[in-house]
Amino acid sequence: MDDAFATYAWATDSRIECLTGQRFTEQYRRRALGDRWWVFDSAPTTGALTAVSLPHPARKLEALEAIPHARYVNGSDVKSMTTLFGDLEALDLKDAAARLAHPKADLLGASRTRMGRAQALMREFCARGVPFMLVASGAKRWVLNRAAVYSNPHALLSQLEAARATCALFAGPSWKTPSTQP
Repeated sequence: MDDAFATYAWATDSRIECLTGQRFTEQYRRRALGDRWWVFDSAPTTGALTAVSLPHPARKLEALEAIPHARYVNGSDVKSMTTLFGDLEALDLKDAAARLAHPKADLLGASRTRMGRAQALMREFCARGVPFMLVASGAKRWVLNRAAVYSNPHALLSQLEAARATCALFAGPSWKTPSTQP
């Protein structure tokens, strides 16, 4: 992270906040964007989401809301296992927190599989960054226009409505329709 990227990220985050209402606080700006040793690493967050989805697949959306809140609103380091453990504890997902604190082969394997699927899909569809939203209908798959997420949310909603009418929608490889949940 350097000054130029931090400035770019904050400008983008500010635009996202105006368009979506997602909060990005000064704590986040100071702690995350101000930390020149900060690196992008989604593995800890993936591990936390996997720790939730193994015993509680229906609750992974709660974790998926809490973790970005910890980062963008509280300015917390979501690469820190202590932070992620606390987030899961706060959601009363003590078994998932314990699983994350002392990972066993099932969690490590499921996390690696999830990241591998995500990387393979991103390579297949030449996707760079997030959000990466993929629609699947039978054997046919296509990427939704992610630029619409921030520049024209109404266009994105139109894409989602069209997909919902005819397809199973999932955002990235870790999301499945309810009928295909493990």
